[in-house]
Amino acid sequence: MSAPATRAKPRPLSPHLFIYKPIPTMVMSILHRITGGALYFGTLIVAWWTIAAAWSEDHFNVFTGVAGSWFGQLVLFGYTWALMFHMLGGIRHLVWDTGAYMDKQERDLRAHTAGTDVEVIRQGDDLLLNIPSGINFAYNSAAVQPQFQRTLDQVASV
Repeated sequence: MSAPATRAKPRPLSPHLFIYKPIPTMVMSILHRITGGALYFGTLIVAWWTIAAAWSEDHFNVFTGVAGSWFGQLVLFGYTWALMFHMLGGIRHLVWDTGAYMDKQERDLRAHTAGTDVEVIRQGDDLLLNIPSGINFAYNSAAVQPQFQRTLDQVASV
């Protein structure tokens, strides 16, 4: 009989949202996904409204009674807010996809790396950092040179 297999080390867990410091783009992305999901349910309200209007005056009066209540008004306000937020988030991504946001990133990188030997190069939609090997690592060493640590911190802050 063979011995039972044992696991040497437990596998690492995936990082969770609570580990990271929330930054505006992260919060916007999470809210964009949540509002996208909420819009699926809001579309049912729009479908109910259209069907009730086409069906009969009595059915439409039932809808307006529900939608006119304080809870209905709250749901309609939430649906409208989600629709506008999701639409504006989509427009923001469209602008970013055209490269307009890249100009700001490039400007910030150039400002943070000014006075160093780091060169910022733009190739289409990509920003490349050209870091000469002599200023960051000593020959035959994996340790970052102390004078380059400040430059790395500046690049990481962007």
